[in-house]
Amino acid sequence: MVEKNAIGVGGFVLLFLGVIVALAILPTIAKQQSELTTKIPVVNETIDISDAIISGWGAVNESFQFNITNYNTIGWKQSKCPISGVVVRNSTGNTATLGTDYIFTPTLGNFSFMNTTTFNQSNLANLPDANNTYVDYSYCADGYVTNSGGRAIAALIVLFSALGIVAYVLFYAVRRFNQ
Repeated sequence: MVEKNAIGVGGFVLLFLGVIVALAILPTIAKQQSELTTKIPVVNETIDISDAIISGWGAVNESFQFNITNYNTIGWKQSKCPISGVVVRNSTGNTATLGTDYIFTPTLGNFSFMNTTTFNQSNLANLPDANNTYVDYSYCADGYVTNSGGRAIAALIVLFSALGIVAYVLFYAVRRFNQ
């Protein structure tokens, strides 16, 4: 004979399935929320600068423009969420100085080198990857929320999803025990 307050096997199965389904979608919700509110970091993007080297001299053609891979192509990104945190290093790992060794335009995501010892190939000629330059930066994904209030509200999505799971478990348990 089954007691009045017993959940039973069917109740446990239903409760278990509900929690498993909720926990399965919670990481997806959290990932999507993160893309809405966090800039995406790029580390060590490799850019080949051999096209900007003047043949025979090793000097850098200062008018040659390079684009980073995730440059801003949509208007709102150019004005409300430009590329940020840019760090440029030469093939030896030496960090270049903005304004001295290179010029970067954040709204366009492009840069050009200046003919300094950091990028002049006569100084780097013996290195196997002398034409490689490494760039670190952060950019906004397509769904990024530019408004800080919107980002604060979006951060609550995961919290309310977790509270929904807890509410489901508590509601189901209370309903079953009160029958």
